[in-house]
Amino acid sequence: SSGINAEWPLRPGVKVELDTAKTTLSQPSSQMQEVEKLLRKEQDTKSAVESELSVASGKIKELESAITQKEESMGSMKQELDNAKTEASSKNNQLQKLQDKYSTFDAISGELKKKKVPTATLR
Repeated sequence: SSGINAEWPLRPGVKVELDTAKTTLSQPSSQMQEVEKLLRKEQDTKSAVESELSVASGKIKELESAITQKEESMGSMKQELDNAKTEASSKNNQLQKLQDKYSTFDAISGELKKKKVPTATLR
């Protein structure tokens, strides 16, 4: 028993129904075409969104890089500021010591002037 073959005699009505069924099956239904169209549209939308995400991701990476550079720059500027403060503090201390020496010198000089000793011999 080898299934239905072309020579097997069919009633005319059955042959037409079979032919119609074969034709219907071989042509995509309008519903299937609609589904395929919707799927293509969804795929296009998905591709567009993926493209936008890729661009946005690139921009985020650029911003992160710029922020990192700014932070490094700020760190460097802060270090320079700290160095300048330290240097200013050191200079201020030196100045204070000099002022103390000169006020001591002025006091001694004043005492010596009262005693009439010339200050040039002190230097």
